[in-house]
Amino acid sequence: MNEPNEDPTFGKLFWLSLPVGAVFVAVGAITALRQHGASQPVALVAFLVGLWLIHDLVVAPTVFAVGAGLRHRVGGRSRAIVQAALIVTGVVTLVSIPFVAGWGRDPQNPSLLPGNYAAGLFAILVATWVIAGVSLLLVWRRAKRTP
Repeated sequence: MNEPNEDPTFGKLFWLSLPVGAVFVAVGAITALRQHGASQPVALVAFLVGLWLIHDLVVAPTVFAVGAGLRHRVGGRSRAIVQAALIVTGVVTLVSIPFVAGWGRDPQNPSLLPGNYAAGLFAILVATWVIAGVSLLLVWRRAKRTP
């Protein structure tokens, strides 16, 4: 148990999950090295470092700036709805970038990435914000009814 003055930042779940995560990372690294012809470890490391830099230099500052702006402009339950919609927007957009960009598309094999992924992304984002908008309207209507 945590002592009253002990920092509870890392709880039991963290310490139980840490070795499990370390095993997954080790298996992935060993597999990438053993199958170096298919996994191209140097390109993989460059890709991961690039992702890390994009996260730390672009994504994280953007999230903090938007969060700070939200704190002062949107309050209460409305803020939670807008935050959820922004999180879904960010995650879906980031995951879809390789598909929308067509990375891995091969003109010799039209069955690779055959869809219109930009249209799919647009549809998901529209649905996300329509649901958020309806939720906001319901919250605002409920707030008007309660004295």
